[in-house]
Amino acid sequence: MVNTCLQVAGWILGLLSWGATVGMLMSEKWKHSSITGDMASAVDQQGRHEGLWSSCNALPSGETHCTLMPIEITNISGVVIGVRALLILAILFGVISAVVILFAFKFISHGPQDVQSKATLGKYGAAAFLLCGVSVTVAGFWYVVDVYMALPMPDSKGNPFSWTTGEGVQMTIAAGILWLVASVLVMLGSRHHRDVVRYETKAPLTQEYI
Repeated sequence: MVNTCLQVAGWILGLLSWGATVGMLMSEKWKHSSITGDMASAVDQQGRHEGLWSSCNALPSGETHCTLMPIEITNISGVVIGVRALLILAILFGVISAVVILFAFKFISHGPQDVQSKATLGKYGAAAFLLCGVSVTVAGFWYVVDVYMALPMPDSKGNPFSWTTGEGVQMTIAAGILWLVASVLVMLGSRHHRDVVRYETKAPLTQEYI
């Protein structure tokens, strides 16, 4: 019963991580600009932010104007392409691993019915969850390093211009860590204790001689 509860808890955490990863993949707030100076315009003071697919400007009226990034790979940062690939890989493997773990539940009548096979299936699903968590976590930290390694550059008006990480990348790292926790729970719930066969030793027969 305890193993099943661990599997279910890990499976639910994995689903939450999967949903968060999908949402953060489409988020437009992976990084936002920090522009200061007396000559900075109202648009600059409101800030700019970028995601993996678009770049947005916050207008003084409160509206946000976004433009999609170019489709050509040569015009996109290699880090952005790599982060996209890792997140999409995690999303695809997340679906497969969630289905595999679902069949590993003891109360599910579909799939293998013996305990050993279900335990093995659960371990495969946990390994896939682990791969998803590593991919998402690496993608998040990779993006963070790229943002903070970039040198500040002046904008078109000569104001100091730099980027800082936004909510999107922070939530991505949190989702990756949550996925790692989910994989541990599923792995612990997939342990199988084999029955120990006890052999009774009988005393040897003795024969009395007269």
